Amino acid sequence: MEAVLGAVYLDGGLPQAEKLIIPWLESHISGKLDIDHKSMLQEMIQKAHKCPPDYELMSETGPEHEKLFTVRVYLGKKTLGLGSGKNKKEAQQAAAKNALDYLGTHELHRHEM
Repeated sequence: MEAVLGAVYLDGGLPQAEKLIIPWLESHISGKLDIDHKSMLQEMIQKAHKCPPDYELMSETGPEHEKLFTVRVYLGKKTLGLGSGKNKKEAQQAAAKNALDYLGTHELHRHEM
């Protein structure tokens, strides 16, 4: 692939190389960037604690056409993460990602919940 791309670049320049590589890259990485943090967190929590985490809408700010939602994800009394987004689903995903980051460096003990 490198040799073909190099030959295209030498023959046609950067615009021709971009025409070749960008569609190829897009086809190979599409879908891989949409990580479902919420499902990952649920699987991790249920495996360790036998119950799913809960999500709570903390705030909804901004004008109707440009809302910002803030959500917290928690288990029992313990907040695991907060997240914001343009809709509730995006905010939940952000909260779950933050919870996964937190749980990557902290242990969750029963007495905290």
